[in-house]
Amino acid sequence: MCAALVAAGVVLAGAVPGVPVTPAHADDGDGLWYVNLPGVQQAHAAGITGKGIKIADIDTPINLDAPFFKSVSNIVVPHRSYCQDVTTRKWVPSTSTDPNKATHATGMVGLLKGNGQGAITGQAPVGLVPDATVYVYPVGLLDGLSQCVRTSGDPVANALRSAISQKVDVIVMPMGGFANTDVVSTVLDAERAGIPVFISRNNDDFSISKEDPVGVSGTGYISSIPGAEKDLKDTGDLTYLPGLVTVQAVGYDGALQPSSAVIDRGVDIVSPGVGVTRPNPQPVYDEVTDFFFLLRVTSCGRGCNSSAAVIAAGYYALAKQKWPQATSNQLLQGIARTAPANATKHELIRDPQGYFGWGFISVKNMLATNPARFPDVNPALPSDVTSQ
Repeated sequence: MCAALVAAGVVLAGAVPGVPVTPAHADDGDGLWYVNLPGVQQAHAAGITGKGIKIADIDTPINLDAPFFKSVSNIVVPHRSYCQDVTTRKWVPSTSTDPNKATHATGMVGLLKGNGQGAITGQAPVGLVPDATVYVYPVGLLDGLSQCVRTSGDPVANALRSAISQKVDVIVMPMGGFANTDVVSTVLDAERAGIPVFISRNNDDFSISKEDPVGVSGTGYISSIPGAEKDLKDTGDLTYLPGLVTVQAVGYDGALQPSSAVIDRGVDIVSPGVGVTRPNPQPVYDEVTDFFFLLRVTSCGRGCNSSAAVIAAGYYALAKQKWPQATSNQLLQGIARTAPANATKHELIRDPQGYFGWGFISVKNMLATNPARFPDVNPALPSDVTSQ
């Protein structure tokens, strides 16, 4: 493998090809373009709603009292989180009405299960997979994992082990993660169990390569996979671990999230994220609704990759229900080979400029193409590596 890093570009990428702008929904500012894309509503009408699919969200605590979860079932949280507070040494609760603790997971799960109701301002999220079961595994707070002690093992690795034991169909890590040996080993366990892992790209503008991933600290190196867990040092950013599906956010205009629109050959797919509704991180208490979140449509310059990863996992879940005979690797092949840039010949080609990975994730194409025809190989792995 080449030892050179991929340089972070300063020239913004052009529009991602194949983003199907829908005039009826693109400019109305309701933040629901991710669920109004061609294919989603048709899938729901045909009964493809995530029924029977289990999704794990490795995230913060969640507020189940959010109005867009009213009468919503099949959101499962553990008795306690996987984060032991570094100051009090007490376990952080899995649920919370404190927006400083629960805003992130609340918004992310809303994209999967929300009923679209209850926003004070703006539009509440509408779930892509209203009949799926979502398991929320809280591993930290909004400022990351620095507030959690690790005396009982790494919180993320422990949560991943629980998700594997639960036999979920897909794992999403919208807060990213650090690639210590325990986490990497557990991610590989998930992949060996046939559970794909979607992860959000960092919202900053640095970039490296999955062909030779070196962490942001510069101290780590992955020499090969499988077996990386045996010789892996701390690599910093988990998103560059081969085999994970790293997701970058795009808007309905085809533009990447500005803060991370750089050359990055570690990105695998781009997915709706910019301009998608989410809870406001600066909430205001409303006495009428007794709820702490104001909702707005985010037009963020950064922070949208979390939503993009969750939405991509939701699209995967729809395809998983539609094509139950396909393996997880074949479903991932379907994502890659039906992206608009590849869909004509179902090729496995990445953006040669290094911005878009395989391109825009197309629900319509995924649901129209049986992925069982594709190789049973994880396309997010380098071509000279296979999984065990």
